[in-house]
Amino acid sequence: MRFLKQKLQLIFILALAVSCQPNDDFPALQNPIPLKPALLNGTWTVKSVTQFDREASDNGFPVEIQKRDITTLFPFTQYKVTFNLQADGRPGAFEVVPGTSPNFLTLNKGVWSLDDYVFATKITLTSPSDVNASSFRIKVLNSNSIKLQVVRNDAADNTEYSYYEYEFTK
Repeated sequence: MRFLKQKLQLIFILALAVSCQPNDDFPALQNPIPLKPALLNGTWTVKSVTQFDREASDNGFPVEIQKRDITTLFPFTQYKVTFNLQADGRPGAFEVVPGTSPNFLTLNKGVWSLDDYVFATKITLTSPSDVNASSFRIKVLNSNSIKLQVVRNDAADNTEYSYYEYEFTK
């Protein structure tokens, strides 16, 4: 009986091993996820700016108070930012040309970085000549559209009370 049980186990293991052969119908993907630095490379122009009020949202205020398009309040569509890559494809320099709109990125030039090259959720701008750094949430990032969020927090308890979403196009 014991011999039969061992023999059945061996047959089962061999059957399992034979059935686990690679399937050539599905070849390995070649670079399946585009690297985010390459997507950011180039000059981007602001398309729209939307203000979101977290407190209004939390308290059930009307949608037009919770979310407001402020693109036309300032000449935001003049705002341009250029992200350059280094020779090896890593993030490099950036330059901002705000036109007559407010410079919400706070820096005019410097270097940029991402928190992750594949699954980026944050972009950080720094400048060697300026101690300030700016970090922004990335909500959308593809070859022709970026949506960055600038979050405003309460200084007393660091809770988020509003944020601005800037949509850029190439």
